[in-house]
Amino acid sequence: MEPLSALAIAASIVQFVDFGNRLLSRTWDVYKRPDAAAQELTTIAEELSMFSSRVRESFKGLRHDEKQSQPSETESQLSRLCDECDVITSDFQTVLRQIRRRHSGRSAQDKVTRFVLAIMWSDTKIAVMKERLDILRRRVMTAVLFCLWHDSKRTEQWELHFSKQLEHVTSIISRVDEAVGRLSKEPPSLAALQEIAPTSRITGDVITALHGESSEASQIRDELVQHIWRRGWQRHDPMTAPTFSHTHMVDLRLIARTICDGLTFDAIRGREEAVIEPFKKTFEWIFNRNPKQQDETPAWSSFPEWLEGSSTAPYWIAGKPGSGKSTIMKFITGHPSLSRHLSCWAESSDLIAVRYYAWNAGLSMQKSWEGLMRTILFQSLEQRPDLIPLVSPRRWALFQVLKATNRFPPWELWEVQESFQALLTQCWASIKIFLLIDGLDEFDLAPGEVVRRIRDLTETSASSLKVCLASRPWTEFDDAYGENPMLRMDSLTQDDMAVFVEGKFRDNKGYTELMQLYPTQMTQLTIDIVSKAKGVYLWVSIVVNELLEAMTEGRTIADLQATLKSLPSDISDLYDTIWSRIPSHHRADASMMIQVVKVACGTLSWFTLWLAEECQSSKVDVHTLSPEIRYYARKALRRRLATRTRGILELTYCSWTWNDGYAGFSHRTARDWAKQPSVWQLLCSAYKGDPYLTLLHAEMVLMSDKETNLINHSNTSFWHAVTRTLFYASQVRSPAHEGELVTILDAFDEAATQSYRLAQDNWPIYLRLRKPTDHWSSKQDSGGHRLALHNTFLGMAAQFSLLPYIRAKFAPNRSLLTQRATAKSIGLLECAVLGFNYYMAKDLSHQNVSGVPLTIWYSQRLDTVRYLLNQGVKGDQANGHLCVVNLKSQVRQLVLDSAGSEAEYYVQASELLQMGGGLKGVSKSLLNHIRFGKSKGRS
Repeated sequence: MEPLSALAIAASIVQFVDFGNRLLSRTWDVYKRPDAAAQELTTIAEELSMFSSRVRESFKGLRHDEKQSQPSETESQLSRLCDECDVITSDFQTVLRQIRRRHSGRSAQDKVTRFVLAIMWSDTKIAVMKERLDILRRRVMTAVLFCLWHDSKRTEQWELHFSKQLEHVTSIISRVDEAVGRLSKEPPSLAALQEIAPTSRITGDVITALHGESSEASQIRDELVQHIWRRGWQRHDPMTAPTFSHTHMVDLRLIARTICDGLTFDAIRGREEAVIEPFKKTFEWIFNRNPKQQDETPAWSSFPEWLEGSSTAPYWIAGKPGSGKSTIMKFITGHPSLSRHLSCWAESSDLIAVRYYAWNAGLSMQKSWEGLMRTILFQSLEQRPDLIPLVSPRRWALFQVLKATNRFPPWELWEVQESFQALLTQCWASIKIFLLIDGLDEFDLAPGEVVRRIRDLTETSASSLKVCLASRPWTEFDDAYGENPMLRMDSLTQDDMAVFVEGKFRDNKGYTELMQLYPTQMTQLTIDIVSKAKGVYLWVSIVVNELLEAMTEGRTIADLQATLKSLPSDISDLYDTIWSRIPSHHRADASMMIQVVKVACGTLSWFTLWLAEECQSSKVDVHTLSPEIRYYARKALRRRLATRTRGILELTYCSWTWNDGYAGFSHRTARDWAKQPSVWQLLCSAYKGDPYLTLLHAEMVLMSDKETNLINHSNTSFWHAVTRTLFYASQVRSPAHEGELVTILDAFDEAATQSYRLAQDNWPIYLRLRKPTDHWSSKQDSGGHRLALHNTFLGMAAQFSLLPYIRAKFAPNRSLLTQRATAKSIGLLECAVLGFNYYMAKDLSHQNVSGVPLTIWYSQRLDTVRYLLNQGVKGDQANGHLCVVNLKSQVRQLVLDSAGSEAEYYVQASELLQMGGGLKGVSKSLLNHIRFGKSKGRS
């Protein structure tokens, strides 16, 4: 059936629905005069019959092509809808006849003065009829949509044709709005409503149907995404032009914001905001056009001249750890004259300035090439949203069709690479990009590979890219950039260090007093500090804090000189000295904080660390914590970190996070120091508690905090919190803590349930719990493959191998053993065997603070599987990505698809299942091949 034919039928049905709804309205006057009642009722009956006949006439003669032996699916749907109109008409006419008979023998004075269907129908009956009419309208819109879809798929560029078809339908909106606007404010006549209202309703309802939850709408959206996201898809110019018809004006910034939200990752600005601000006027010299001279030669390459010139060679800033490389890079980024210098290079082209701070101590995206590409795309589209059609043509095409931004699939690496390449190769004619990359030595790539990729960037983008780099002076970087324009930090920062030291000292009253008594010695103290630092800013910062404390205590000049002399110049040895000087009554607290920060998954919010410490000694009721109390809690934590860890940990304020900052190591060198086996053993001996249990308790309290969960209410954030919490629980090993572990997990389940139900109103409908009895675990796979499969918190515990919790729950309630995998639910045994990563959506990748993927010991997982089998838990099915599969086949496939210790785990799990009757199909030869690494062939 042709789309316009279907649209004509739909128009008639919508007119029918519109009139039916008005007939049901209790505020529609039809009795202008009492003696006109009979005539008005007769007119209503005739109008209703006329609408029903019009629907049937619209369909008559538009049936399927005579060459077809069977009507099309759309024709069958419309035929059923016409039949429904007939049934509804009959119901209306029945009640109208009853009303007419009731009043036919009464005098005019006794006649009712308002037509109210409630005379004959109850409120329930009227509500049911309204629902029937609404369903009828939705179904006809879906039928029209499906007709447009199938018609479009007969063309070669069917996504483009479908978009044009929808655009043609939506173009009616402007004409309808104009017509409605010309009508008076009085209720329009029935004829006007017949002419205008149905067309407007059709337009809006077709778009609504496209985003509905019907199987047809879901199929269309899924096919669109699969088609546009296939590797061989090519964009079509009409779909990439950033123009819109007057019927559908769109703010490109809104689309850019949605696309950027997909590109972003946790702590995308974390490292940049963690870098300390330069002290007062330090580093201003970098923008001097004429660098100072050393041995009659410039001490560094002129940075302004490089910014303004046509050179494509990267500018390299080199320096040892802690020398201030990141600080000067941040200084450059925020300097007001940067854009002025770059504009000379950009000339008439638009300028985009982007930056990436690699951080080895952060999450994987903070130190990976993918993280760099995502960050550059994110910042570029924020600044130039009009680049979307060129940079992200797939998402632009999908938006052109769906007219919405909430249906984009998650970004995958290949698409990030594709868009990044497009940014560099297709945008060069209109823009020039200044790229600042800090921490080449912090990437999770070999230095030579980093050099190669940067070379590819500069060669690909020709003269449209200017790159400034910073790193340690490793051989690979020196070989690549040693002859480039450059700055070596180590020998150039003494003047800035002296300014920094004097500025910090000058604010201390103890220093002022000593300066009055011993001006020469105090001046020499500053000189000695700078000299001993050997160009390491971090060392100066730590030492100055030590000396400031001594001055506050009223130490003599001799004490200060002795303290400086005793502090080692090597930064790692300096941390040893700092730890040894922490008072004994503070070491347990300091150790707890350092351990918690080190084992935490990702960056640790200040509030989580504050809760971790508070929960050690008291029960915290977060509902009583007002914003003012939280403000002082943050200040208190900052003071504690300073006094107890002496600068090893610090509090960083951030604009990118809801909690205003996070707690972490002050520098990579501090983290590296804590990771040393001997140091870690020393730290653990000072605090005997379990840092994972401490974090578990804090996360449980945090989940019940309405303030944080309602502000940071994305579904992804919820599942990140769940994964962190249950992973911490899996790492609690001491049997002495099992009782506390069970209590905390029960409280967490209750808090998560409340939090989910509070936040779900802000989420898409498909993520909301439909019934009061539904558990939030049924929404675990937000990728949509297993969404809405029934699960329980016990099932979640099995995924994370929380054997102490499972044992505690089985003991009093053996009926829990019956949770099995079906087409509608996930089984306990399935959860235990496959593990949490199997069920999580792809965009929920989790790593610890070192960027290592979160994994649970395979022996722990096997113990859980063994326990469930010994308890008689059955399960011969599992839920695949799209359907129920055989557990035996699924485990066999995982054996084949895995490698190393993971493959060995699945081999051993298969043996356990085989003994328990769940798996019998893995051959001994295959097991041996996997175990001994001789082969990984498929059988």
